[in-house]
Amino acid sequence: MKMLDTTQGVIVKPAKASPSKYLLSHLAVRLIVIINAVHLSLTFYQPYFRATNRLLGRADGDWLMVSSLLLPLYCAIETIWMRRAEPSQRKALLIDWAFAITWLLVWLAFLFYSFWKYAGSF
Repeated sequence: MKMLDTTQGVIVKPAKASPSKYLLSHLAVRLIVIINAVHLSLTFYQPYFRATNRLLGRADGDWLMVSSLLLPLYCAIETIWMRRAEPSQRKALLIDWAFAITWLLVWLAFLFYSFWKYAGSF
């Protein structure tokens, strides 16, 4: 879509957003999910669990819980932001949504398993 600048009689194209800006957003969502999933799976290894518990305390569990809720929210904001992007970001957004929802489901499954397994120890 071209716009006519009547002050100078020159046709000016609207500025397009940089694809690298979109790439960084998609990369951030995917990296966070992958790092969280690896961290969660490593917590089943006792020496790793003890080390992270000693160094981070409750912060890692809090982060995993908060990120499981914030990632779908961020994907919703990202979808609104990129809905009319050129070139289309539809496929990348679907991949981001798949990552975010998968992480949410993995975290919920882990929580339900933990509550079921350790219900009597609280």
